[in-house]
This record gives sequence, C-alpha cells and structure tokens, in this order.
Amino acid sequence: MKTGFKIAFIVLLILPAFAQNKEEYTLLKNISRSKEDTNRVLAYIEYGRFLENGNLDSAAKYYLKASALSNKLNYDNGKFKFISNYTYILNLQGNLNRHYNSTRKAW
Repeated sequence: MKTGFKIAFIVLLILPAFAQNKEEYTLLKNISRSKEDTNRVLAYIEYGRFLENGNLDSAAKYYLKASALSNKLNYDNGKFKFISNYTYILNLQGNLNRHYNSTRKAW
C-alpha cells in the first residue's frame, strides 16, 4: 500500500511539468506560425506572461518585441498591453525610473 501512495505522489509531481512544457510549446508555435500582425503582438504578450513565473528578463524581452511590433503596426491595444505588462516586470525588479521612461516612450 505504501508503494502505491509513493507512485501516486510521484505521478502527481511530474504531471504539472509535462503540462507546462506543452503550454510553452503551444505558445511558441503560435508565435512562429502567426503573421507579423496584431495576433503576433498578442502572442508575444501571452508568452511573456507565461515566462513571468520563472524568468523576468525573458518575459521583458517578449514584451519589448510586442512593443516594437505594436509601434510598427500602430496598434494601440498592443501598446497598452505592453505598458501594463512591462511596467509590472520593472516594478518587480525595482526599476521605477525605467518604468516611467518606457511608459512615456510607448506613447
């Protein structure tokens, strides 16, 4: 009976890791398959949110990609999403001055 509990416990620990890898793969596939349009901006934002849990620098990189493409497309919703997500990262890192400057440049 103890062995059964140990196996069940191990399986429950491993399953979330597989689910997370599948989610990451799906998000990256959405980015690579999308055209250079507003859908790609939203895919960059979504992937950045996924990365926030483990790597703030990588998340910021994808938010910056979303910003650049939003500016190129003149996509106001993408600019707004960039500001709200990127400033969250900067606030977590304690970069308030950079937060202010990035917000001003985005508009």
